[in-house]
Amino acid sequence: MKDFLIRSEVNKAGKAAQVFASATTKRIEVTNWANRFTAEELKPLDDWIVEYYENADQLLTLVLENAWSSFPYIPKEQMKFEQLYTYYDNTVYSPIAKILNKLPIFNLKLKGMNPHTSPRIIADAEFGVIQIAGNSFTSLHIETYQPFFAWLEKFLSVPGKNIRVEFWMEYFNSSSSKSLLEVLDVFTVYKNSYNGNINTYWYYQKHDSDMLEDGQEMQEDSGLKIKFISLDQKKWKDMYGNI
Repeated sequence: MKDFLIRSEVNKAGKAAQVFASATTKRIEVTNWANRFTAEELKPLDDWIVEYYENADQLLTLVLENAWSSFPYIPKEQMKFEQLYTYYDNTVYSPIAKILNKLPIFNLKLKGMNPHTSPRIIADAEFGVIQIAGNSFTSLHIETYQPFFAWLEKFLSVPGKNIRVEFWMEYFNSSSSKSLLEVLDVFTVYKNSYNGNINTYWYYQKHDSDMLEDGQEMQEDSGLKIKFISLDQKKWKDMYGNI
């Protein structure tokens, strides 16, 4: 299969929207404002996805970098988890979102526009491992987490999964704490109503008592059991750096 690439003109900030798909790396990478591409421009991507699944049985990885509005909208009547309704009020159902909505389950990697204010989210559908790491105090906290919640709707459509959830937070503000709590609430619902086996881990640096207290509050509010793991600075740096 040939790779697919479409790229916009560079804007005043020196950035360009881009969509790249490769069967070799088994990835679709969406960067910046790809929701602006037209359906006609993206028709080859739609064809590429169909051809990929006709010839491959390995999961694709969808990488979104500053591209939250490129992810599919899910109508409320199709959603299982009421906690997520607010994340779809202002969703742009763009041409690329319609194409990505056709994907079966896939791996997801999210990168915000600013890594100092937006978390990294890595979700491995094959092994059931989800990692949320970094800082989270962007003013666009709903948009930041929206693609992950859309992914959860697909991933949790099958009951009885074994899932490992890891939090590696350095700092988050009150707005983002709501999003993190809603992540835990979704897994609480999945555990209680869909026979899910959820193992949740909250990693924190040994000196960071505030982060430990934040995690304990999350556990109390969600009712989901969390295992707290303290790491010294070197161990944290080594392990956190691999996420």
